[in-house]
Amino acid sequence: MSNDIFTTLPPIDYTHTSKSNLLEPIHAAFFVPKLENRPQNPIIDSLGLNSSRNTYPLSVNGHVAVKQIPAIGTDPISKLPKSNGTGLVTNEEGKGGENIWLIAASGSDAQGNKLKTWDGLRSTYPKDATEGDLLSEQHPSVFAGAQEFVIPHVRTPNMTRWYLQPAELLEVLMTNLIGHSSRLYEWDSVTESFRKAAPHASQIIIAYGFSEDMSRDIIRQHLGIGTCLRRLDDFILRLRSTTLHSTMLAFLHSLETIVATLRKQLQRHKPVSNTVLSQLWLHYADLETTLTALTEFCNVGESSVPPYKPLPTEAAAFLSHLYACVELHFQSHSPRNVRSALAYLLSTSSGPFFRKVEQSIGIGKAPLPDTTQFEGNEDGLLNANAHALNAFSPPESYPDFFSDEQKAQTSVAARSLKVLAAAEPSHPLLNEYADRRCQWVWHEDELERMFTGQYDERGFQELRLPASSSQLDVLARDHPARYPPELASFKAFDMEPGSQWDATRTSATSLPIDTRPYQAFLAVFPEHLPLSTPTLSHLANAVLHPLQLQSNRLTNALLSLFLSPPLSLPSHLSLLHSFALLGSQSFTYRLRGALFTESDGYQPVGRGTRARTRAKLGIKDARDVAAEAEEIGGPEGVASAAKWGIGLGLGLSERGVWPPGGAELGFALRRVIVDTLDEMVDPDAESDESLFHKKGLPCGTVVKEAEWRLGFAIRDLPVDEGREEWLNPSSVAALDFLYLDYKPPLPVAALITPEILSKYQRIFNFLLRLLRVETVSRGLFNSILKGPPLFTQTPHALGLLRRFRFHAHGFVSTLITYIFDTAIGIHLEGFTSRIKDIATRHNSRTSQSSSRATDEEVNQDKISLAQVFVDDDGIPVADIFEIMTDHSLVLDKILGGCVLRTQQRAISEVLEDLMTIVLRLGSLVRDLKRGALTDDDASSQLEKLHYNFERKMFTLTKVLRAMDDKSELRSLLSALATSDRDYEVLSRNAGGPKREIGLSDLLARLDPGEWWKLEMERRVKAKREKQTHAPA
Repeated sequence: MSNDIFTTLPPIDYTHTSKSNLLEPIHAAFFVPKLENRPQNPIIDSLGLNSSRNTYPLSVNGHVAVKQIPAIGTDPISKLPKSNGTGLVTNEEGKGGENIWLIAASGSDAQGNKLKTWDGLRSTYPKDATEGDLLSEQHPSVFAGAQEFVIPHVRTPNMTRWYLQPAELLEVLMTNLIGHSSRLYEWDSVTESFRKAAPHASQIIIAYGFSEDMSRDIIRQHLGIGTCLRRLDDFILRLRSTTLHSTMLAFLHSLETIVATLRKQLQRHKPVSNTVLSQLWLHYADLETTLTALTEFCNVGESSVPPYKPLPTEAAAFLSHLYACVELHFQSHSPRNVRSALAYLLSTSSGPFFRKVEQSIGIGKAPLPDTTQFEGNEDGLLNANAHALNAFSPPESYPDFFSDEQKAQTSVAARSLKVLAAAEPSHPLLNEYADRRCQWVWHEDELERMFTGQYDERGFQELRLPASSSQLDVLARDHPARYPPELASFKAFDMEPGSQWDATRTSATSLPIDTRPYQAFLAVFPEHLPLSTPTLSHLANAVLHPLQLQSNRLTNALLSLFLSPPLSLPSHLSLLHSFALLGSQSFTYRLRGALFTESDGYQPVGRGTRARTRAKLGIKDARDVAAEAEEIGGPEGVASAAKWGIGLGLGLSERGVWPPGGAELGFALRRVIVDTLDEMVDPDAESDESLFHKKGLPCGTVVKEAEWRLGFAIRDLPVDEGREEWLNPSSVAALDFLYLDYKPPLPVAALITPEILSKYQRIFNFLLRLLRVETVSRGLFNSILKGPPLFTQTPHALGLLRRFRFHAHGFVSTLITYIFDTAIGIHLEGFTSRIKDIATRHNSRTSQSSSRATDEEVNQDKISLAQVFVDDDGIPVADIFEIMTDHSLVLDKILGGCVLRTQQRAISEVLEDLMTIVLRLGSLVRDLKRGALTDDDASSQLEKLHYNFERKMFTLTKVLRAMDDKSELRSLLSALATSDRDYEVLSRNAGGPKREIGLSDLLARLDPGEWWKLEMERRVKAKREKQTHAPA
């Protein structure tokens, strides 16, 4: 080949931009340069080569051209270290270093192809590497164009897609993130949420480098956080404008603290220029979950729309709502930041409620008044102490984390405190400060310290930074170092004005809201609950343990106070038994003599002792003769029926006047009480209290005070149908006007309430009726056997009278024996023996505790006050209010045994009719002896009374037997002629009341051989046979 061929080739410096039409040169496939006579380092030498970089346009969808992407970065040649010919590189200061790869990574080719190969050593290899093959390595606009081309979208005429640089979109979203409007999204006060601004309402906003879904999620997260913050702020403002109680104020303060802390965290996570949106997504994830949980609790979540559902306003209901929310998040294992925020709200919001409950049961000093001015004035002392303790009354309702037992204990403890303050204002429990308080704790060691009484009551500890932490240290942690050590102080000037307060925890005066308590709580909040309390309900029981300790203290104090003199509650109950229930034979005998008489003599004119003496001696003065002559003025000279009641005491009232009253009756009844009390005092006893232990009678102090605490009174006449019964001396209810009044001392009055006294009064009135009927029944025996013979013209009537009297006397004596032995005796004796047993065990436990306690333990109140008072078998001993509740139940059983309860109205009417028949029988015999009735009239009335008596006895025995058989209740009601309501009542009580109230014993006493049952069957059978053989 000749050299002429090469003359036509282009020059060596030919480029593709040359206007020459000559062909491009063809080079060799490879080239090996001549090595210099020195140590070679091909990699270092290749980095010095630089060639122009070509860019190639990219068409999208055939008609959209992407602009040429400018080169990013600077020329790496200027930043390359100079080679010193030894294979090492030097920096500008001439110092050697081996950081060549770090410097190479910062070059322009770091933004392109980062792959380093030996093929790059070729001189023809383009040193300005092109972009990688992955779309994610391309420029964001290239990636967006590829997405637009590859991923199909639903296009609508009114919607356009608007691409923004991530930095620009982030700058806009940061404004919405803190709850303010931006140029893209503005706040809608109607829906209380962010919406697109009007110019961008029809645009779909997408960030370069992100898909539409990712952009939407990023925007949604920022708008969601801003919406939650804005709604919480509005919620706090709305709630503060209303009248709030202490619990709600504490909650609002805690909520503001949490919101302020979250705002500071948002500002600490404020992005810098090179922040990636996906990185912020992770930073804001915890904040979003916390804010979402708070807004959902406040009923202002993103899914809610105005008007929002209000929170419960009552303290107990609100705490129950908060506790349920906290328990739900603990059970669902929500993130720690969510559980800690809600736990902080529960801890701080419960404080005022806990303080109120503690004050109501005496944890802390209760400001009692000076009681010296009320000495001797029980009413004044009661009013003063009640007024002082009203401010510390227990709440009407309790949150759900209070168990039923704890609610009952707290209520009883509050009552115990008031009773203790009234009984003994100087008691140590009213003046000593309990060192154990209720407070939510979340660590095992704190729980242990609270149980041992060593818990620190200072509350949450303030946030304290380590001693080595300074303001610059915090700045250095939040902002990367870009200064040499000697210039590190200038890094504060790179921050925005005021941002240093967000990254530095300073004194409370530099912050509107002190967030240090919450930050300290958050820093130590555990990942799980204490092992000893694995659930929130167990933790609540442990937190409320101090309430149980204080309740036990008050219970023990009241037991010691009321089971021993001078109050001696058993003595007061024994006194009521002796008088109201006629347990004292002496009182019963004197009361019978004052109110009743077995004599069927005439009713004297006048009242009082003289009238009774004249009647008993048979002495009649002119007034008595004139009164009898007036009665005998009837037709055919037959005297009219007597106008006074049978069996009533002579001289109780004026002739023809009822109910009685006046000084004479009051004096007679007063003497009954005083004489009975005099017999109760033992002059030979060493002390008044010793008599109570020796004979089981009330102690001397109670007996002495009973003289002016116990007395009779006359009640006002009723206005209903019972008024006629009271005004009729012949009625069985003629003495219901008499009222036995008892005024217990001030502390005991809290236990023996008016409701209990009313039950005693009902039983007392019933017993008075029985005494009167028994008096008449006993008087019938003397009237029939003594004096002139009766029914001389009708002998068969005399036999009927004797048999009738025998049945009536058997009924009355059986009923009285059953009432005193079974209905009253068995129930009351069991209750009394239980009180004695409680008193014995309590005194024994107290003495044993005192003997084991050292002086230091007694002073620290660890044995005598804080010790839980339990039985030997582990069952807690009933407190004083449980004793009184049992007392009320015992009285209910006695009322049931006496057939005086409301649901026993059907049976009580039968008993009342039988007692009325006995009284009418006595009146019949008395009128017959006085000549007010003829033998024929008396015989006719006697047969009618006897028939009614037998029919009522048949019904009564049938009632008692039918209590166990529901199938007989309908026929029973037909016999009683009562309503369907009585049928429902008896059906509800069938099968149980008979065994509970002892009516089976009454049936066994009334009809031991089932004579009444057999007689009723015989008569029914005879009546059927008679009807069968009767002519048609």
